[in-house]
Amino acid sequence: MRLFIAIQLGSPEFFHSLQEPLRTISGVRMTLTHSYHITLHFLGEVDTSLKDDIIQLLSNLSCPSFSLQCDRVGAFPSSTSAVRVILAGFAG
Repeated sequence: MRLFIAIQLGSPEFFHSLQEPLRTISGVRMTLTHSYHITLHFLGEVDTSLKDDIIQLLSNLSCPSFSLQCDRVGAFPSSTSAVRVILAGFAG
């Protein structure tokens, strides 16, 4: 199973406002805003039996609030094929 560590983003209204101008582009399909997240670390392939232990360990972590600034925008797959994902990179 492919796993990653991420922060789930809130405020669906904010993301709806970002999506609105893109809705007029033919063939564009929006992702549900509740699945928006910032990936902190990609773990890669992990044995399925470890998933619950990883979730338990991570659920005990806490972190003070912090600010991020979008510093790049990209897409994948590459520009030679149909774009499936638009991504934003952050620094903070």
